Parts: sequence; C-alpha cells; structure tokens
Amino acid sequence: LVPLRVRANELKAAADAWAASKAPESLASCASEEVKAAITKVAKDTRGIAAMIVAGADDTWLAASLKGVHDTFEVAEKACGGA
Repeated sequence: LVPLRVRANELKAAADAWAASKAPESLASCASEEVKAAITKVAKDTRGIAAMIVAGADDTWLAASLKGVHDTFEVAEKACGGA
C-alpha cells in the first residue's frame, strides 16, 4: 500500500476530475443515474482515503477502503462498456 500512501493526492485529483466530467454522448449508459452515483461515490470515498492517510490510517483500513472504491469503480466501468 506504499504507492497508495505516496500517490493518494493524485488519485483524489483524478477521481474529482472524473466526477466533474461529462459522460460521452455515444454511450447513453454512461449517463445513467447509477453511473453518476457510482462516480460521485468514487470521488467522495477517494477523498476520504486521502484524508485518512494523512491521519495515519493503518494498512488494513486502507486495503478495505481501496477495495470499496475499486468495486464502485467497476459499476461505472461495466455500465460504460468496460469488461
């Protein structure tokens, strides 16, 4: 989890940028409420991870939190045609 600890702010910035972006018009499923909610949750939870790293969160908590973010990411990815 060292890379997560070192690059948490980059991950947070990318998640925030994704949440602020517009879904591609060519994939209507990407604009669904389910996808929008998933993207918003990824950004929120990623900000939480970054804050907890600063606060000294342990690896067990970070691993579980990162898995949650990944699982939520997959909701959006699959709805937008990802494998």
